[in-house]
Formats: sequence, structure tokens, C-alpha cells
Amino acid sequence: MKRREDHGSTLTLRTAEYVRGLSAAEAIPRPAGLFGARARSLETSSIFSNLDPLVEGPESSMGAGVLPGATASAMDLIRSRVHTVLRDGSMATAFQPIYDLATGHVAGAEALTRFDSGRDPDVWFAQAATAGLAVDAELAAVEAALSAAVQLPDLLYVSVNASPVTCLSPRFSRLLRKAPVRADRIVLELTEHSPVEDYTSLLNALAPLRSSGMRVAVDDAGAGHSSMLHILRLAPDIIKLDKELITDIDTNHLQKALGRAMVNFACDIGATITAEGIETAAELATVTKLGMTSGQGYFLGHPTLLPDQWAQWHSHPGSTMPMVAVSN
Repeated sequence: MKRREDHGSTLTLRTAEYVRGLSAAEAIPRPAGLFGARARSLETSSIFSNLDPLVEGPESSMGAGVLPGATASAMDLIRSRVHTVLRDGSMATAFQPIYDLATGHVAGAEALTRFDSGRDPDVWFAQAATAGLAVDAELAAVEAALSAAVQLPDLLYVSVNASPVTCLSPRFSRLLRKAPVRADRIVLELTEHSPVEDYTSLLNALAPLRSSGMRVAVDDAGAGHSSMLHILRLAPDIIKLDKELITDIDTNHLQKALGRAMVNFACDIGATITAEGIETAAELATVTKLGMTSGQGYFLGHPTLLPDQWAQWHSHPGSTMPMVAVSN
């Protein structure tokens, strides 16, 4: 499912379509340090034990799910436990396939953060933001994702999520320059849920990375209040239409008209369109007919932690997306 809207905190890392109940057998190796040696396993459930009383209650400006009246000791506990996860590299990465709608084959995969305990990543990243560690948390997630991406088929690209403030950190550019996958296989997804205070600085920070081959995607397009301005200023390579614009697009003529207009707009600026959250054959047929370039969603494939499944996305017949009839 999509993460809840969290306009009151600095949480910006999207963990779309979270799949609960993943088994311990699906755990994958975790990196320690900058794409370094394998870290020791960590019982995430023990890290978060007895923390729930601190994160129950309404959302506040302090962060999603954190009590406005949280004591200093409670904040210290949250900060300590977030630091523990960051230090021990206990994040795992699931990948969700992204299909080329013209060929029907997997073109790339979006990286999504997971924890062995089944803890909702949104809650954990909200705690990190509350503790002032949002950038550290995002950098750790990107590092884990790029480390895991070496096990994806070589021709697939990998999409990683980062907020504008994280992209402005010198640590972000250093991390990507040392990534174990080629720059031309990396797609950076920038969510529009996070405000951009200074587009000039952001564009300057991204310019060297884009020159090296990295592509930029605007994530959740259509879900915020300044979509077109955000897209115009970033001039992205990929525009990812939010799930809310894709759900029932086969029956909603207004959504269909907007989708058609976005395809034409993307073509004019040299970008491509990815439809997010495809959950039915009818939605897949409609976005394909409209000319959207690629798509992802439960109908096409769930996120998975299993490298054996990642390997099948390019070389196995199962990498071909479900075939649907496209009516006139």
C-alpha cells in the first residue's frame, strides 16, 4: 500500500506498496559501511521492542506517529535505536519489477526498504526523521539498495528513492560515485511530497551525476499541489504517475484524458511515463493504449526480497508481463 500522507514531518523516503508478513527465509545479505563487507545479522525485533508506546498516537509536526509530548528520554531512546539500525546495517532491500509496456519484459526494478521483523518502514523512517536522522536513514537505504542491485540482471536499471535535502548532501554524490552498479543503470526517484527550497542548488548537485549517466524520475507525479512546476524545473527523464491517477483509469474519462495529456507532454520534453500502482488487467490495457512507456504494480509483480526471483526477471519466461487485450 502507499504510505500515508505525511505533510507534518520530514519523512520523504517513499516505501510504496509495502508487503507485510515476509518470512525470515527471504532475508538477504546486508552491507556494512560503504558497499563493504557483509554485516552481522541483527534481530530488528529486539531493537524495536518496548518502543511502540513511544510511537502510538496522532501524527504531529515531530513526525508521523510520534506523540507531540514525547519526553527527552523517549526521544533519546528513539535516536539510540535508529542509530543502532544505521550502525549495524540491518536494512534489507526488496525490489519490485518495472515493465516495459511495449515489449512486455522487465526493464528495471524499484528498491524498497524492509526489516526482518516486519516493522512498517514508514514508522521507522518517521522515527529517524523525528530524531534528526532523516538524511542518514535515506543514505543507508540507498546504499543497501545499490549493494543489493548487483544481484539484478545486468540490463535492468534500479530505481532508488531520495529526498531533495538528501540529494544536496555531499555524502549522497560520493555514495553514488562509488556505487557497485553503473551510473547509467541508476534512476533517482525524487518525490514531490517533499518541498524543494532551492531548485538551483538541487539541479547543480544532480548535474554531475546526470552527466555520468544517472537518470532522474519525478515520483508520485500528480499527488502534490505543484506537479507541473516541479516537473518543469527538474526536467526529469522519467515521470512516474501516482497510483491515484492510475486506479480506475479504465473507467474514469477525466483520468484517461489526463493520462493522455501527460504522455504527450512527456514526449514533448523528452521524458517517458511510468504508471504506478497497476492492479487490474483493465488498468494495464488502458495505460498501454494511452502510450505510457512502463508500468509497475501488484498486477505485474509484488516486491520481493529473493535474489532467485530477481534473476528470473530477464532470463525466465516469467519475466513477461500478463498479456491483456487492448480494445479500441
